[in-house]
Amino acid sequence: MTYAIDTILYATDRGPRSREVLNHAIGMARRFGARLHLVTVIDTPMPADRNLYRTYLSDDQIEHLQAEAKARVSEYLQHGLAAYDAEHPDHPHSEVLASVQILEGNTAELLLEQAAQLKADLIVLGSHGQSQLGEMLIGSVAHKVTMRSPVPVLLVPINQ
Repeated sequence: MTYAIDTILYATDRGPRSREVLNHAIGMARRFGARLHLVTVIDTPMPADRNLYRTYLSDDQIEHLQAEAKARVSEYLQHGLAAYDAEHPDHPHSEVLASVQILEGNTAELLLEQAAQLKADLIVLGSHGQSQLGEMLIGSVAHKVTMRSPVPVLLVPINQ
């Protein structure tokens, strides 16, 4: 049986240490000659929260805010990729990056769906290293993805 990593899904939470995780994801893609798919998820409000928003905002205003949020996230991602290229001029991200996606919804579920859709061989994401109690109380995307993923998950520690 041969083992290959051809497709990597890199999930970013856009946190202050995201670039370190990006370095690992790009490094893995370069090492294996894999295509890298960058995915980030904007959590959507709970249904009760949406009703509260509609009390004060029109549907057009809500759509405008959502579009503005996506534009800001896209700008943040492009800035991070440009910073990576500035630090690694001999190995630009474009050599391995196949796609960038900004999704809205439940983060863990969407990451797993994207991994399946892309036929990812590996998922790379950062882990804040919460305690077990912290994960039980507030959850952990890294924990949920790791426990449910049918493919290997590389957790990059990003303790602050």
